[in-house]
Amino acid sequence: MVDLSNKSAGYIFPKSSSPGKRSDTNRLTGVVTGSTGIYYEQRGFDICRFASQSILFLILLPFLTALCLILLAISIVFGIFRLSPLSVFFNTLNPLLTFKLFAVIFPFHFSSRKIIEVPVRTMRLLEGDKREHEVMIKGFVKGGYPREGDKVMVAGRWKDGVLEFRDGFNYNINAGFRLCRSPWPAVLFILLSLLTGAGIWISTY
Repeated sequence: MVDLSNKSAGYIFPKSSSPGKRSDTNRLTGVVTGSTGIYYEQRGFDICRFASQSILFLILLPFLTALCLILLAISIVFGIFRLSPLSVFFNTLNPLLTFKLFAVIFPFHFSSRKIIEVPVRTMRLLEGDKREHEVMIKGFVKGGYPREGDKVMVAGRWKDGVLEFRDGFNYNINAGFRLCRSPWPAVLFILLSLLTGAGIWISTY
């Protein structure tokens, strides 16, 4: 049940639960007493990103393969007619370069260790009952990020005694702040919609 009394500029925060309980409906209200410096960790596996890039990979692969074959054929033809400058030029557009470019765009298809780092910082929050809690902020933050001494409300989930931040509200500047959302779920939805529409159109005709 959501407590509608906990509202600030359009933000609604659920009732808080006790620390240590794994829940997505936990919140804290207090004063920021300090924070650690930013360090970087590897981003967790993103299934939407993986699925979207896999679909794009399969869509573009035939076109890139055709491009490689065309460049190779042109280079061979110019070589047969001893047009060395043109042959050398097209050799610089070697099909392997196309696949190297593809590896830059979709690196996880070519490497088992794709490292994407995200910023991580820990904020200390002092509640009204003088209990101090740690709030871990993992990712890029959008909005009125709090400074030391600001009164804030933060929501997230408890894990190992630390509140993993999701979103919050800064009372000192009357502004909300939250983690930036990943664009990949929307990209995956658009790709699946286009593929579904194309499949229906092909089956109709």
